[in-house]
Amino acid sequence: LAIPAGSATLTVINGWNSLEKQWLEEEKKTYLLQTSDNLLWPGQYGGYNSFQFSDVLIPAGATISSVKIFVEHLEERRFAKGGLIWQVGTGWPADPTVWATNTAIPLNTKNNEATGSWDITAYVDTPSKLNSLELYIGNLKSSREKTQTDYVYVVVEWSS
Repeated sequence: LAIPAGSATLTVINGWNSLEKQWLEEEKKTYLLQTSDNLLWPGQYGGYNSFQFSDVLIPAGATISSVKIFVEHLEERRFAKGGLIWQVGTGWPADPTVWATNTAIPLNTKNNEATGSWDITAYVDTPSKLNSLELYIGNLKSSREKTQTDYVYVVVEWSS
């Protein structure tokens, strides 16, 4: 019996703000990151936000062929190059395990956010890793400017 190829989009279901010490779900704010609506979630300098995603059922015997994270974001005008860090892993805030780190490109598009992406297929290659996946967006202390996030999602594809 052949396994059909498939794809799914995972949305943010919760998140942690390290400076405010609050969960998005507790504050009823997950909606801020589930669509492109220009309602921005701030990331203050010296802190981070981490995001958890919805699960997906990959059919038994299927192989994950692609996992990409998309982040619609905007940084303030003088945001320092090298100050925006993205990590994938699991366990924030209590016991994080980092699978990979990416120095993201700050985007300042005249007050209109833009979407950056990161292919994480090499690091998220099993259904269990996919379903425990979290994204960390860090604003290093070297930048006193804010990063602001609008829409965060993951697109996964699998094949037989």
